[in-house]
Parts: sequence; structure tokens; C-alpha cells
Amino acid sequence: MTQNRKISILVSVVFTLIFLTNCTTGTTNTSVTPILATTVVSGVTSNSAVTGGVITSDGGATVTSQGVCWNTIATPTISNNKIMDTSGSNTFISSIAGLSAGTVYYVRAFATNSVGTSYGNELTFTTSIAANPVLPTLTTTGATAISNTTATAGGNISSDGGAPVSARGVCWSTATAPTIALSTKTSSGTGLGSFTSSITGLTALTTYYARAYATNSVGTAYGNEITFTTTALPANSAGTLTVTTGTSSAGGGYSPRNVIAIWIRTSSGAFVKSLMVLAATRKYDLSNWASNSGQNTTNATTGATQSSYATRTCTWNGTNTSGTLVANGDYRVCMELCDGGLSYKEFTFTKGPTAAALTPASAGSFSNISINWTPN
Repeated sequence: MTQNRKISILVSVVFTLIFLTNCTTGTTNTSVTPILATTVVSGVTSNSAVTGGVITSDGGATVTSQGVCWNTIATPTISNNKIMDTSGSNTFISSIAGLSAGTVYYVRAFATNSVGTSYGNELTFTTSIAANPVLPTLTTTGATAISNTTATAGGNISSDGGAPVSARGVCWSTATAPTIALSTKTSSGTGLGSFTSSITGLTALTTYYARAYATNSVGTAYGNEITFTTTALPANSAGTLTVTTGTSSAGGGYSPRNVIAIWIRTSSGAFVKSLMVLAATRKYDLSNWASNSGQNTTNATTGATQSSYATRTCTWNGTNTSGTLVANGDYRVCMELCDGGLSYKEFTFTKGPTAAALTPASAGSFSNISINWTPN
């Protein structure tokens, strides 16, 4: 036998041995999720029950967690309410507590291995109503996210008193001991547990008193009283003022040709900014605007003397001629039209964090007036 022939036979033998070794030592993972059943529910009271599970197979992999899960809707999972069993036994018992009285619950045992979680059969039970129910027990959670007009508060109901909680929420007032007799309250569902409510319609820089409440068939109970103070209004809110007005003759000598100016001034009369000046060389005819503004048209809409009457629209971004955002407060929208005769009107609005919409009655040469402030 030649040397090359010997080497070829040796190589074939080696590959055959490797193949046979792999065939005999290779394994396939055939594990599945556990198999189990939920045990009958017993010992049901107004707020508790006893159940459990029996694991008949671990699915070929070690069970790492087990217990029961429940919910007020069908098909509960471990993402809902659950209690873990740490006994390590294939048969386990779990006591469920903190339930609401007179409520239907769905419950299933669960078991988890490296493959996943499986569940036992689903059972239902209804908690009882106590023979002599009492008021619920609850606490009020502190106020958060406090602004000049809103805040967030809530509560935690630890006991329903043996009768279902039919209403819960937060009530508040500028006086102590607020109750649900006030219109200033929220409604945040029913049942036990914690909840959060959004409180709105508040006034800036004001101290409020708030309490969580819970109602069952006996009556309404309140949590501890908390206090909070709303923040100040922003000093200078950004936003957009939109001014629209129709125009008509002031009865002058060069009608229908006309000139018009719309501008902003403070409540004390100081000029802030021109919004629209359609006048060109006849600016001097707009005597009120010229006197108040010094004929300043910085960042205003400008144009020539108009040949007809029309609807005019202009906007203001809340800044002065230097581009600086002005303080919140009352301002005047001034309108002046001249066609040889003169018509001048002004209207007060409030610039601030709250939207304002005015529709003044027609006045002089101005009609269909709308003045809308929209904060950013």
C-alpha cells in the first residue's frame, strides 16, 4: 500500500469518528412551559380569598417562580395582581388580600420556567359584603405639578370598609375641610388602591386645601388634608394677537380713498407698537396714531392710501418696537381711519397666559371687530 493511500484511509477514519461522536452526543432542547391546575377558591370574605395551584409537570426545565394572579376582568396574567409562592412545592396555597367587597374576580395559578410562563384553569369568585360595613379608609397624596392654574393630587384607599367603593376623587377649596358638596372636585373611578386626579381652574398665588374622598354604601370618608399654593402668573407670556375689523366711510372729503392705522398702547397710554399703517404720505391725517407713535412703523404692515373700504387683519407677537416681549397686563388696541373725516376707537384686552377673545360692537367706521389673544 502506498504512503498516499495510507494517509487517505486515515483521514476517512478520523472524519467517520467525528461524525459518529456528534451523532451520539448532540442533544435537542425539548423543554416546554409547565403544566398546572388552579385549586378551588375557598375562604372568601369581603376582602380576601384562598386559592393555589398544582404543578403536574415542570415542562423539562426547573420552575423558577409560581403563584396566583387575579383581576376584575377575565384572563389575568402576571402583569396584573399576583402573589408569589416560595414554598418550592409542586402543590401550593396562596392567600389573596386587599380585595374590594362585592366584586367579581378572576384567578389563575401560574408557573414559569426557562421556556416561559403558563397558567392553570381560570376560576371566578365574588367577595362578600360585610354584615356591618363601615366607611372606607384612605390617605391623601401630596400635590405635585403645581402651576398658576393647575395641580395634581390623589389618594390611596387601603380599605373599602366592607362595602364597594362606588366613587373616589379629590375635593378642594380655599377654605379648610373641603367636601364633595362643593363643585370643585374630581371623579377618579371606583374601588380600592391608589389614584391620581388633575385639579384645574385654580387662581394664581392662592393657597388651597385638598382632601381625597371615597364613598361606599355607608357614606363618604376623607383622607388627611393637604395644602398647596399656586404659582404666580408668568411675567410676560408669548403669544399672538389677531385683530380683524371691517371699515366704512367716516364721512370725509376724499372717500372712498382712506388711510388706516392699528396699533397697541399700554393701559396708561404709552405707545407699544404699530401693527398696520396703510397711509404712505398721508400719515399726518392719522392724528391720534401720529401723536402717540411718533409715526413709528417698525415691523408693522405698511402700504399706500387705500382706494376702497375692506376688512383689515393684522397680528401682534407681544413685543415692542425693540423686539422685547412686553409684560403681561391690560393693553389697548387702537384703530384710526381717515378719509377726510376721522374715526378713532380703542378696545382693552388682557395679555397673559390665558386666551382672550373679544368681539366688540361696531363703532364708528369699524365693524365685525374681533380681537383674539392666543398664548403660546
